[in-house]
Amino acid sequence: MKEFTRSLFPSVLFALFLVVGCSKSDVPAEGNPQEAAKPTTQETAVPVGRLGDTVAPVHYRLELRIDPTQESFSGKVSIDAMIKEPVDSFWLHGNGFDVDEIFLTDANGNRVAARYEQKHESGVSLVSLDQTLDSGAVTLDISFRRPFETGTNGLFKAMKGEDAYAATQFEAIDARKAFPGFDEPAFKVSFDLALVTRADHVAITTTPEIANEVLGDGYVRRVFATTRPMPTYLLAFAVGPYDLVDYGTIPANSIRKREIPLRAIAARGLGERLNYALENTDGILTVLEQYFGMPYPYQKLDLIAVPGGFGGAMENIGAITYNEFLLLMDENSPISQRRIYTAVHAHEIGHMWFGNLVTPEWWNDIWLNEAFASWIMFKAADAYWPDGEFDRETQKRALDAMNNDSLAAARQIREPVDHNHSISDAFDRITSQKGGGVLAMLERYVGEDAVQAGVRLHMKRHADETATAEDFIASVAEGSDRAEIEAAFKSYIEQPGVPLLSTRLDCADPANPQLIVSQARYAPLGSAIEPDSGQWHVPRCIRSSGPTGNKSECALLSESEQAIALDTNSCPPSVHPNAD
Repeated sequence: MKEFTRSLFPSVLFALFLVVGCSKSDVPAEGNPQEAAKPTTQETAVPVGRLGDTVAPVHYRLELRIDPTQESFSGKVSIDAMIKEPVDSFWLHGNGFDVDEIFLTDANGNRVAARYEQKHESGVSLVSLDQTLDSGAVTLDISFRRPFETGTNGLFKAMKGEDAYAATQFEAIDARKAFPGFDEPAFKVSFDLALVTRADHVAITTTPEIANEVLGDGYVRRVFATTRPMPTYLLAFAVGPYDLVDYGTIPANSIRKREIPLRAIAARGLGERLNYALENTDGILTVLEQYFGMPYPYQKLDLIAVPGGFGGAMENIGAITYNEFLLLMDENSPISQRRIYTAVHAHEIGHMWFGNLVTPEWWNDIWLNEAFASWIMFKAADAYWPDGEFDRETQKRALDAMNNDSLAAARQIREPVDHNHSISDAFDRITSQKGGGVLAMLERYVGEDAVQAGVRLHMKRHADETATAEDFIASVAEGSDRAEIEAAFKSYIEQPGVPLLSTRLDCADPANPQLIVSQARYAPLGSAIEPDSGQWHVPRCIRSSGPTGNKSECALLSESEQAIALDTNSCPPSVHPNAD
């Protein structure tokens, strides 16, 4: 879930774009969502958190028939999987499907009859087998039907005038509304994709179309290239009478030796308003490639202006979806609109590396996805458009998040997620704005080049895989050669609140001046929060003045009160306890 600061656009638009990306997680269709979040006796055996890996996918072959002029869609999925131990049933995800056929095929080609039953309203379903299967390779085949969603989640239908369009929003757990599968980020595998659509409709998904077959009755079957390993939530589909603007290709550069096909789509009649977004994509993407030191990792890039009331944007691999306001503009559009386009576009493209190429293992680390993208978007936007005044946005957003963080009920950045209904709680200002501020603080402490080296190391180590927050900070610590930042990082993500630091200059020994620093939890006046309710490892940089000018030095505060020696030979006339 991506949030954007009020300063990026007029306040009247803030509510529309406060939540971007994973703002589509919906509450239970029936009953009170708070009550549903409490597991009942009947669901205790249902894995409403992680499924486990007794049965895990290896590869998908997915075909969907999508015609948004109809009320429902259909499809079939073949999932190559590995069974780790003998089973006569197993869990997967599927929400709201009518299953027409389901069976397994074992490694010897034997067909095993199966039954499908949804057991929990969050989309946890049980596959029961007619016989016990030993460990080994199997293929699960399911044919299914389902109505389109009417909200903006799952595979949904949107109206624009008289035209009907289909689009998707899968993060966090709504891919299970488009096809049965293993809808968790840890299950990161490749897909073969095909779409059956009306011949006069545009059809877009994660990879380029490589073949098509005319089926008759006005329909065509389109086959798309195999994907790189990816989690289900990063797939996307868009089908309908869209205007398609083909920009051609983004040229090769010093980092990337190949061209990238670039297109954009919008509702019928709006295609000509996509040119500004297309023309500025190359520059933003190139800045990010230079930062990561790694080429854009996917086969093509499509930008999708979703018709109707789609709020925000989502970093689907190769097919980013946006609210129309974020893409439909020109050079004469208000600067506020062009600024938010630049920042949001940098955010979503930045996810192509951090989040997509390297994916969180579980939703408790989705905060790092959003914190990193919220931090990198302003670095990239500032590098691309220096006059856009993006350079202080991360700091302003972190200060804004402190209003939430000062409450007694504030949550920590990294919250345990053990239930499907808890996943959406992991997306808020604490996730992105405070998280981005923590990354900026660490960068100031160890240096921009050192953090960049750690990020590049992380990308290389975990490309096409999943990683934890511990993996990330270990890479940054190694890349920067500053092991002490691991403790600092954890102290900010594993407890609520932020430290308030008090300082005084001690020149009792004029030749060895020092700054005495104490810490307590920041809280509003009159708050019930105890000052000693937290302890942080605080990276801080101090600037002191002296005969030879100003001098900046950094130190790590790890005690409730600590003396920091100043590298001067006399008592400095002034000390700034928070340099820059």
